[in-house]
Amino acid sequence: MRSLTACGIAIGFLLGCGGDADSESEEEPQAHKAAAQQKSPSPGAEDLWAPFEAKAPAAPLPARDPRVPLDADAVIARFEKECAGNASGTECRAQRRDLELVFFADLLGLRSGGQRLDRELARAAARAQLPQLACFGLRELLWGSELSPEDERLIREALDSPWRAPREIARSFGYRRAVPVSGLSDLFERNIKQPFGSSAHLCLDGARDPEPNPGLAGNYPGARFRPFASKEDLMWFTTRDPAEKVLAVLTRGGKHALTAMELKAAQQANYMDEMLRLSSGDADPDAPDATARMMELAFGASVDWTAPFDSIERAGEVRYVMITPKQAVAVFRDDALNATSIVAPRPPPAPLFDPAAFGL
Repeated sequence: MRSLTACGIAIGFLLGCGGDADSESEEEPQAHKAAAQQKSPSPGAEDLWAPFEAKAPAAPLPARDPRVPLDADAVIARFEKECAGNASGTECRAQRRDLELVFFADLLGLRSGGQRLDRELARAAARAQLPQLACFGLRELLWGSELSPEDERLIREALDSPWRAPREIARSFGYRRAVPVSGLSDLFERNIKQPFGSSAHLCLDGARDPEPNPGLAGNYPGARFRPFASKEDLMWFTTRDPAEKVLAVLTRGGKHALTAMELKAAQQANYMDEMLRLSSGDADPDAPDATARMMELAFGASVDWTAPFDSIERAGEVRYVMITPKQAVAVFRDDALNATSIVAPRPPPAPLFDPAAFGL
């Protein structure tokens, strides 16, 4: 009976509410496009690495009493009556949450009873919005010996999930599979290597990573954030547009697209010009603010924006644009991701300068 209930919920997923990926292409998810097109403050002193709200937060889900058990039949019937085909409202999002919780409980019951899950059940779970349920479904798919094109698409898309559980299960089991997932090896060329825990622990993780500021991609229209290739000090975006088009947009207003050698030369030239100005009588070189400025200039000239790309493979010529005075982005044709990559390295923290320590 419980397996029939789970099957009924899975059918409801497939025909009614669907997953986030059901209405979006693998190449250009609408959520990422919307985030990239979000207006941000004009560049300059803005800290592009500060916490960023990509869009107005959705209304919080209504609270539910965890002590009250969910009636599976009632949850399914209500969802099909009120929300199937249009589950975007706050109340229907709450109902979908309950639907997925019931589905998750049923699948866990089947699994703990030693039953193998039907592939359609696993696919329905992999499409879920509840990250633990999506992780469970992906793990079932990855355990299988044969994968359909739809299975492989769901696994590839999981690497771009903002939720850690689906993303990490795809990383972990994607690496371990004896039969590779089509297209996954290309994505893994840009994957940030990290240790994996047990799959049970991975699927308990309900954490969601914050959206980065699209200003880190120069606010390029339609730039897609790639979580699996990003880390704390490196934010990776891609676009289907050619690199020359991206550079034409990012260099508007007098900016320049520079090679690694040209960027380093420009940093040194700017440093020398500013130091010459400070020491030429236009400013008092003995003033604490002038000394601090000199220290700041020396630090800025020492930042190596090119280090993350020194040994990158399957990439065209990497060119750099200073999108703000304190932030460079790398732009290049990326054959591994079949796209143009726009990558922002985090600048190192500037050292604090204490004039008193220098007797000033």
